[in-house]
Amino acid sequence: MNKIGSDDLKTLGMAWLRFQKQLDLVCTEDPTRSADVLGTDSSIQCRKMIEIETKISISDLKADLKKRGKHDWLSKAETYDVSSDHSPLPTQFYFLVPIELKDKALEVIATTYKHAGLMVAKNLHQMGDGRIMVADYLEVAKKAPTLHKRLISKHVKSGIAARMSSELINLRLDKFRDRWNNAPLTGGQDGSDNRTEVLPVSETADGQSGIGSSTED
Repeated sequence: MNKIGSDDLKTLGMAWLRFQKQLDLVCTEDPTRSADVLGTDSSIQCRKMIEIETKISISDLKADLKKRGKHDWLSKAETYDVSSDHSPLPTQFYFLVPIELKDKALEVIATTYKHAGLMVAKNLHQMGDGRIMVADYLEVAKKAPTLHKRLISKHVKSGIAARMSSELINLRLDKFRDRWNNAPLTGGQDGSDNRTEVLPVSETADGQSGIGSSTED
């Protein structure tokens, strides 16, 4: 039987933000906030951004307190940089854990992360072959409080959009590489391998990926 992992939780979190909360900018590993999953809306007047932190153990949940600065900001989001109409902070923050951790996670959140909500992943081993309905596999065990009501920072939205495109392109590059690495050999007259060369996927300093490397003239 498969054991649920952090990637499974991230996938469910993304689907919940997109299809349940109807947010159209959703990504994982957001570079601006180091968020496991982050979602917001592209509209100019958007005042909603939800961050999800995935945890697969109670010790991992408790250890998140080491991110002292992050949780201090979240607990004081209403007063963070009040000189601006925009905020880089989420309006809601959730932890997402496997359902077997639900009760203990609720205890930890009640005493340590009062600014957070809790979601649990459930019924994954009952998943069939039909269309996946996110509501069947995610349960909101504790609704997250609203941390602030300001507009969402344009810089954060831009970061999410860039990360979204990187994730999408990397998925297609993986398929592209697999297709050509598995292509049959045609063989030249000299016996050489005539498969089209697939350049390696490189990672740039800002975390963006691309094929090979290039410079602009």
